[in-house]
Amino acid sequence: MTKKLNTPYTAHSLVACVALAIASGSAAEESFEPTWQLKADFAVVEPSGDAVAVGVSPASVDVDFDTMVGAGLRLEYRFTKALAVELGALGSSGFGVSVGDASRPLGVASRIDGFAPFTLGLNYHSNTGSHVDLYAGAFVAAIRYGDVTIETTPGRVLTDESANTDFGWGATAGIELPIGAGGWSLQANLRYIRTRIKLDPDEDVAESDFDPLILSIGIGYRF
Repeated sequence: MTKKLNTPYTAHSLVACVALAIASGSAAEESFEPTWQLKADFAVVEPSGDAVAVGVSPASVDVDFDTMVGAGLRLEYRFTKALAVELGALGSSGFGVSVGDASRPLGVASRIDGFAPFTLGLNYHSNTGSHVDLYAGAFVAAIRYGDVTIETTPGRVLTDESANTDFGWGATAGIELPIGAGGWSLQANLRYIRTRIKLDPDEDVAESDFDPLILSIGIGYRF
């Protein structure tokens, strides 16, 4: 005698198994909890660029920026296992600028009192499964410059100017090395910002690429 299968009961069992599998997968996917991380950095800033002056002669001259040091804070919100939004601010020391040479009309020395970029970007974390976390990202930046002092000869101030705030973009790459299980980590980060310094003395315009490469080393705390 052949025993009949209870079709409604079998169907309900299959549905229950599928629902359980989906729920298990969703639980595994949702096991990641969004986190915040505060990062404090010591930075070395190496600018590069050339200069363009409109309304004065010569029209274009070489410019050389001093290396500077600074410190900054970055706050990162990691909303998935791989993606995070980061807000950053950096302040640097003043730095010297050599424009042309003493035999040319723009052969002057200048000093800018500081450089402060404020950034907002998106980072992608590699999640290699090891303790070391590598990431890369892109960002937009608002850059404020300190007052600019221009000297024709050492000690003789030609003019004091305010540099215009600039808006630029950049790219970043970094590494995080956790320290123990308390949320602390060692940080190393390399950033490049595309930006220009622009002055408007009287009716003339003088501007230069700045394009700093920023190497930062510091600590982070995840919470």
